[in-house]
Amino acid sequence: MQKEYDDGMPDLYLEYLTEKRSSSTMDWTTIPFADKLYDHQKLAVEDAIGRCGGRCGIAAGAGLGKTLIGLILAVRDTTKKVAIITPSSKMRDWMLELDTYFPDESFQLLTKSKDKITNRHVITSYEIAKRHDRFQNINWHTVIVDECQQLRNVCQRSDTLLPILQYSVNCYILSATPMMNRPSELYNYLFALYPEYFSSRRMFTRRYCAGFLTKSGVWDESGVSDLNRLLELNKLIKHTMFRISTKKALSDLKPVKRCKHWHYAEGKDREKLEAMEKQRRILAAQLSTAKTQSEYAAAKRIHTGFISKMYLRTGLIKTRLFSSKCLEIVRDGYEHDRIVFFTHHVDVAERLRRVLVEYEPLMIDGTTPKPLRQSMIKRIQTGLVKVSILTLNSCGEGITLSPGANVIVFVENDKTPTMMEQGEARVYRIGTTKDVIIHWLLLANSEDERIYTSIQQKKQLIGIVMDGVFDDQFTFDCSTVDEVEIVEDVKRIKID
Repeated sequence: MQKEYDDGMPDLYLEYLTEKRSSSTMDWTTIPFADKLYDHQKLAVEDAIGRCGGRCGIAAGAGLGKTLIGLILAVRDTTKKVAIITPSSKMRDWMLELDTYFPDESFQLLTKSKDKITNRHVITSYEIAKRHDRFQNINWHTVIVDECQQLRNVCQRSDTLLPILQYSVNCYILSATPMMNRPSELYNYLFALYPEYFSSRRMFTRRYCAGFLTKSGVWDESGVSDLNRLLELNKLIKHTMFRISTKKALSDLKPVKRCKHWHYAEGKDREKLEAMEKQRRILAAQLSTAKTQSEYAAAKRIHTGFISKMYLRTGLIKTRLFSSKCLEIVRDGYEHDRIVFFTHHVDVAERLRRVLVEYEPLMIDGTTPKPLRQSMIKRIQTGLVKVSILTLNSCGEGITLSPGANVIVFVENDKTPTMMEQGEARVYRIGTTKDVIIHWLLLANSEDERIYTSIQQKKQLIGIVMDGVFDDQFTFDCSTVDEVEIVEDVKRIKID
């Protein structure tokens, strides 16, 4: 059994930090557009193949051109077998980038599990990579994984994707947000790159996530260890990851202006919110007192279902209370701004569409067909659409809304802070020319405020683990802070 010291790292982690990596260099003469690349893109490529020895993560902020970085790494040696694994919604984006920058390179787009592999270079989705037998049996020389946060919940024992990454010679894992909520999400990232050092998930989560066995027999790894352990985890992550924020890479962009608008429910709305909060606490107490795995699973199912309903009902109440504010934002900026409203729920988006119906808003959600979605996004990018309503899950990542859009209104908070950051990055990124304004609509003394407080805490946690920075202020790393808090005749009442 691996020896673990109370006053230091486990032996394997110490070996990992002292491992000597092979040092290679990039021949930029093979890249015809090298002189047009940003400094951070060149640095990411050189760091990946040099300091990290061909196995690393690239955690560049949203909007910094990670796809192009990945393609440069992919075509570096065209005689080898190369696989690019990406969410299905981004496969064609990779092909478009490939046709734009490397028109002479040929990649096969693998879209079905029954498709024959006829090319040494393949682009496919996570789903196909897990189900395609031939794909799994090929000894890939280089594997590039886009949006690696999708690895965070895969099962270490049964998943068929992790071995593909582990046995490749070179493996590059790309994401602006490798950690979305808690430290346990980083384990599969490290396990995919260096399984010989991170073979025990329980040892990792016990040390950095305060993992423990509950009374009901469930291993709980949702927690966080003390600050020293988190800074130690940051040291492990830095050893094999290139990370740069949008703020640092694009320092010439204009600062973002943020406005937080608070409202307080009254009358029947307040009664509904208080009743939901009371029921939430009752269900949370039942969950914490479960004695067996079956009791815990049943209580967890009921608790999760209620939280989802509470989340939606709070969003619908917010939409009604903030309808006048939404109309005001549109009226004030209709002539010179292009405004994007982000929601979490489709029902909230639909209710908001009825509020703004006179301005004929364009609406995109998860039910919008992909071909139609692309044409609608193109209209937003070119500024043809003045007002649009998008759901974060369908349009929160992997797309660009600039230079057309420049005002974002978060009607609902997403529970994952990086989703909010990704939403901002749809507008605040390479190519942004207009002043960017972000509006947050917040409902005091409700589930909405509880989520907002949780987002702030998670942002601090992500800052410690990913950047080694402990900051008491709540700021996204992709902007310069210029916050204006607007309280609309509201007496703030904190939830206990």
